[in-house]
Amino acid sequence: MPVDRHVNNDVTTTLEHEKFRWNDSHKTNFIRQLGHLIREKHAQIMSEIMTNIDNAVLTLTSVHRKAGPNMRLKFNRFHHPQPAWWGGNCDTFKRDKYSSLRKFRKTNLLHDLRNYKSNRNRFKSYCRSRQIIFHSDQRRKLIDVTNNPKAMWSLHKRSRPKKLTVCSITASEWHSYFKYLLYDDSTLPLDHRIAVDETNDSDNELDQPFSRTEIVSAVSKLSNDKSTGPDGIPAEFYKVTLNECIGLLEEMFNRILDTGTFPKMWGKSVVTTIHKSGPINGPSNYRGISVTNTLYKIFSRLINTRLYNWAESNDKLDESQAGFRQGYSTVDNIFCLQAMVQKYLSKKGGRFYCLNVD
Repeated sequence: MPVDRHVNNDVTTTLEHEKFRWNDSHKTNFIRQLGHLIREKHAQIMSEIMTNIDNAVLTLTSVHRKAGPNMRLKFNRFHHPQPAWWGGNCDTFKRDKYSSLRKFRKTNLLHDLRNYKSNRNRFKSYCRSRQIIFHSDQRRKLIDVTNNPKAMWSLHKRSRPKKLTVCSITASEWHSYFKYLLYDDSTLPLDHRIAVDETNDSDNELDQPFSRTEIVSAVSKLSNDKSTGPDGIPAEFYKVTLNECIGLLEEMFNRILDTGTFPKMWGKSVVTTIHKSGPINGPSNYRGISVTNTLYKIFSRLINTRLYNWAESNDKLDESQAGFRQGYSTVDNIFCLQAMVQKYLSKKGGRFYCLNVD
């Protein structure tokens, strides 16, 4: 269940509640349309980057939305998940069936009745064939993993229908819970700055403008087919059109880096709650996962990569720090801890004290 997490309320929200999903069949048309819009809006976006970064982000987001109208998702508030075998032309034949039914109810003509029955029978026949193919494929997969219990049970769990659970938690309760969980009035003010030694060349490396190589690397590492944030734009929109908008991205990200002005639109995220355990009507029994805007994902990856490389090259990370580091594993830490436990507890009257800080 998604919940909007707002940091600022004074941002234009005309683009909210509209999401897109990438479709390769529309790729050529999308690239052509985006290229046309970028050329049309290039001067405007460049001007906004220098004067109002919020408007620049909003305009660039709007350009990508306008280029992909065929990939806009349609929402049905009362939509129920379809069975696993559903697909192909099921939706098309279902629409044809009900369309012909509505037409017959209006005209009450024999011809329209026959047309409705024909569409109904076609829909039923196609659904039956889909079910047969699906179950046959499932049986084949089960036979293939007979000698692998882990894979067999994993396949079995995925094939089971998901249970729909409905909780009675109100929007205000979600808001109060996440406000208490995520915001702390005792945190440092936004204008707080960390003093750095400007004469230190290693610190100056962090302030260098982002290069196009860095931006290309950050965009290429974005994952495909992922949930979108408040902007509704999937990563594929930027990955396939990087040549068209790399110049704008370079100017935008370096402007943000130079001025320290963080776009207010990036201060929003969609928080999806996942039930952990306990009663479903208790907000504290859910884990929140924030999904942010795609442009913010790119910028944060740029910052993270630069900080990581700087920390590694300047020996800022302790050798014992194994989490979230390439070439390291927490298995080594566990091995060292286990060796120390065995060493001291193997002695007569030996004791070993361990402090865990999380």
